[in-house]
Amino acid sequence: MSGYETPWNDDVIRSSPGMTYARARLWLGITGVGMQVVLAAAVLIRGLPGWVAGSETTYGLEQVAQIAMLLAMYAALMLPLDWLGGFVLPRNYGRSEQRAGSYFIRWGRGIAVQFLLLFVVANSLLAIGSRFGNVAVVLGVVLFGLLGIAFQASFARLFGAFTSVAIADLPDTTRCVIETASEKPSRIQVWDSADRGFTGGITGWKPRVILPLHWVRTLPPEQLKLVLARRAEIIHGGWRLVGLSVAFLWVLAGCVGSLLLLNGRLDTVAELARFVCWNNLWIFLGLLLLPTASRRATLAIDRKMYASRSDSDMQQQHVFQDRLQDDEPERPSLIETIFHPIPSVASRSAPQAKVRFSAWHSARTMLFLSYACGGLLARSVHCNVGRPDLWVLFPTD
Repeated sequence: MSGYETPWNDDVIRSSPGMTYARARLWLGITGVGMQVVLAAAVLIRGLPGWVAGSETTYGLEQVAQIAMLLAMYAALMLPLDWLGGFVLPRNYGRSEQRAGSYFIRWGRGIAVQFLLLFVVANSLLAIGSRFGNVAVVLGVVLFGLLGIAFQASFARLFGAFTSVAIADLPDTTRCVIETASEKPSRIQVWDSADRGFTGGITGWKPRVILPLHWVRTLPPEQLKLVLARRAEIIHGGWRLVGLSVAFLWVLAGCVGSLLLLNGRLDTVAELARFVCWNNLWIFLGLLLLPTASRRATLAIDRKMYASRSDSDMQQQHVFQDRLQDDEPERPSLIETIFHPIPSVASRSAPQAKVRFSAWHSARTMLFLSYACGGLLARSVHCNVGRPDLWVLFPTD
């Protein structure tokens, strides 16, 4: 991989004894998601504590305080996993030189913003359910989801410590590549992030391409052109629209199903908690099923890009992105099937059969949109636990 720089010492990574970075993150994600799924099931089977179960149906300050307490308990529950995923593992595997103090400042910012977001969503759903009923709750979730898509980039900025870089300030060669891309330069943004796992993405109803500054600085011009061409294909080829639609419909189906499983209206904190628990179980099911559709879309886009690009350019791009994520070019097929919405380098290099139904980035888009239902799994998965810069813009291909 000559010509590429990495932000860490490769010798440290490859000589680390025992468990690999990728497998350590995977087990951490399994722990975080599994813990929340078990707790959700326990609440639904055994019931809630008395101070929540006995809450009144009249929405007021008592309910507001109870919601705040439950969200604070959730943040405390996730703290050890965040510390491991955002600070300990990256430091131990030579992927970060961040000090504990600076990490906690970034983490604290992300936690505060997520707390406020979930607090607003939860109180809004409870107030709507108390006054207008469950049908209005569904409409509220639809509205929150639509707003989330429209303002995803703004939410990402609130959660993460990003810095925008003006295209005019980039080197001439890089600026020329961006200005001659098929996407209008006004629809392309460059963001700097302290997390080298940040991949940028595509946001908004009128799609905007976000590129990581590290990619812009590191990639040769031909590789940067490939990134921009791929994202243009994802937008104009309809891949993003399909993935977005599948993710949105999955979240909406979970909302409706969760409401049907309640004891009546969503008009108490206890019913709100049950709604969130049922929804968490549904999102967990999505985490098991949607990665397959996401991988198929990535492979289908690869095949289309291979038709107009050299094999070596494509393979270099795959390796570069993989090394910035988990550096796991090969995976057991079962692990990839269940846990990874982006195929490994080996899978992307192998001959591909005709792709069936696919939905690009649908698994991780579902996680972001689950905030509209008060979802708690969005920052618990292996790719982003403890990493606030990735709690809204999840890693993508």
